[in-house]
Amino acid sequence: MEKKPLTETLRDALKNAPMSRYQISKDTGISQGNLSNFMHGTRGLSLASLDVLCDYLGLRLVSTKRKGK
Repeated sequence: MEKKPLTETLRDALKNAPMSRYQISKDTGISQGNLSNFMHGTRGLSLASLDVLCDYLGLRLVSTKRKGK
């Protein structure tokens, strides 16, 4: 199974979301500029913004760490 970075997974979810980035910005309170910078890889997002986006998009972080590693 290919492991993708969390940021890449979130970018994919945003690209495939049924709503526009404008609507996502309005609904989450994250500025369009911050979303655009994140999508283009020029800036990251705060952990608080990541939490809001993941919640909004119905994503959750699941640990796959194995015991003893």
